Amino acid sequence: MAERLVFDGRLQAAKGLIDELLEEWAEDARPELKVLVNRAFSADKEGVVSTLAVLALRRYDINDERWQKAMLAIGEAIQVVATSAYIRVYERVGDTDQYRPIQLDIAGVWRERH
Repeated sequence: MAERLVFDGRLQAAKGLIDELLEEWAEDARPELKVLVNRAFSADKEGVVSTLAVLALRRYDINDERWQKAMLAIGEAIQVVATSAYIRVYERVGDTDQYRPIQLDIAGVWRERH
């Protein structure tokens, strides 16, 4: 089953926590360091933040209570807005124990009728 995820307003709270951490951690570092994390929160031309980029931040094993709090806020900001179920159909090949997939284009059938 495929899901489409978006973030609600709690993502901004997580971003605020991360921004505070970056200010502290990158105090003596080059400004380019901030780009790595801020890129995850940049929106595309439609104004949508990449869920994959933001969720990738959760993979970093950073033992800071504030970072953990921000990652929890990211997790709580995830909203499922759509799901899709997939069905796969197979046909047995003769009397063997092998199967080959049967392509069913149900969406194509629907498009032809509408």
